Amino acid sequence: DYGITLMNIGNVCASYGDYTEAYNYLEQAIPILRESIGTNNSTYGQLCLSILQVASINPDENLSDLEFLVDFAMSIFSTEENENELLYNYGLFYKALINMEKEQYREALDLMLNVEREIAKDIEQDSQLYNNVIYQIAINYHILGEYNNALVYYKKRNNYQIRSIAEVFSFRSEKDKRTYLKTIEHWFSQLTAFSLDENFSNPEITSLSLNNQLLRKGLLLNSSKSILTQLESLEDVSINAKVKEYKSLKDVIIYLELLPEIDGAEQVEAVKDDLNRFETELVELYNLNFDTALDFNKDWRTIRSNLVDNEVAIEFVSFLNSEMNTEYIAYVIKKDSEFPEVVKLFDEQELKTTLKKKTPNQLYATRGSRGKSISSTKALYDIIWKPLELYAKDVGTIYYSPVGLLNQIQFAALNK
Repeated sequence: DYGITLMNIGNVCASYGDYTEAYNYLEQAIPILRESIGTNNSTYGQLCLSILQVASINPDENLSDLEFLVDFAMSIFSTEENENELLYNYGLFYKALINMEKEQYREALDLMLNVEREIAKDIEQDSQLYNNVIYQIAINYHILGEYNNALVYYKKRNNYQIRSIAEVFSFRSEKDKRTYLKTIEHWFSQLTAFSLDENFSNPEITSLSLNNQLLRKGLLLNSSKSILTQLESLEDVSINAKVKEYKSLKDVIIYLELLPEIDGAEQVEAVKDDLNRFETELVELYNLNFDTALDFNKDWRTIRSNLVDNEVAIEFVSFLNSEMNTEYIAYVIKKDSEFPEVVKLFDEQELKTTLKKKTPNQLYATRGSRGKSISSTKALYDIIWKPLELYAKDVGTIYYSPVGLLNQIQFAALNK
C-alpha cells in the first residue's frame, strides 16, 4: 500500500534526524491510509504516534494542537481488536507532554510515572522510549521543586547515557563516534545547567556533571592534549609532522571564526575537512601504538586523591545554556574538598570579543615555548583568572585543564 510506504519513509527520515522531511511524508500518508484501510486499525494508530513523535521533537510544533491524534491512537489501542498496551502507553506519554506544554506538571508527572511502571513490563530499560520517560519524570520533579526525586531520575538518565557512550566508543567507527558526541554533548550541557540552578543546590549533581565533563574531555581528541603528547613521545618524524599540521589547522579555524569580517565560511569548511582527515589518521595511529581502553566511569575524586595540601586542580568546562550560548565555568578541587567548588566565569562571546582586539600576529604567536602570549592583557585576566583568585591564594601548585578557546591562551602569561 502506498500509504504504508509513505509512513515507512517518514519513519526512516525521522530516524536520521530529518524531521521536516519525515513530517511531510507522514502527512501525505494520512488521507491515503484513511481511504484504503480506514482509521480503526493499528496501522493508522501507529501513523498517529509517528506524527506525534516527530512533532514532539520539532520546537516549532505545539503538541497541544495534535491532542486529537493522541486520543485517537489511545482509543484504537485500547479496543479488544487492536489492544496493545505498549502503544497505548506511547499515547499516554504524549498526553503527558501536552500537559507539560500547558504547565500542568503534576498531572504530567502522574501520567509519566504510570507510563514508567507499565512499559517496564514490556521493554528493556536501555530502550530509548524508557529513557525518554525517565528524563521527562526528572524534568517534572525539577520544575515542581522536588529536587531529591529529580536527582534520582537524572542519575538514571545519566547512567543510560554513559552505557550508550561505552557501546558507541567500543564498537563504532570514528565517524559514528564524532556524530554521537554531538548528540551526547546536549545532555552534558543540560546536566551542567541543572547543576547550576541555585534552587537545586545539591553537591551530588555537581559531582555528576563534573564527572561527565571529565569523560567528555577524555573522548574529544581536540580537548585532550594527552593523545597528541603521547604520539609525540614516539619521536617518529612522520607522526610528529602530522601532529604539527593538525595543530596548525586548528589555529587556522580559530583565526577564521574569530574574524567574521573576513568571508571565510568556505575556507573554514575546507579546513575542517582537512582537520577531520588528520584527526582520523591520528586516532588510528594512537590506537596502533597505545592501550586505548577507555574508562567510562570518570570520578573527580581520583584527581583529589592525587593532590597534596598546597595544591589545587582547576577543571575548565564549557556548556550550552538554555539560550544556546556557550558559557564557561571552572570546577576547583583541593585535597580536602568534600565536593568541587563551582565558579562561573564568562560566556564565549565575551572571550571572543577580547581576543578579536589582538592582531593576527599576536593571536597566533603562542605555539612553542618561545612564542609570545596572546593573553597578556588585563581584560583576559579579569574574565578568566580574577574570579579564581580566592581559590588560588596561598597555593603552591595549580593544575589546570583548559577547554575550547582557552586552549589558545598561555595561562602562565596572564597578569593583572
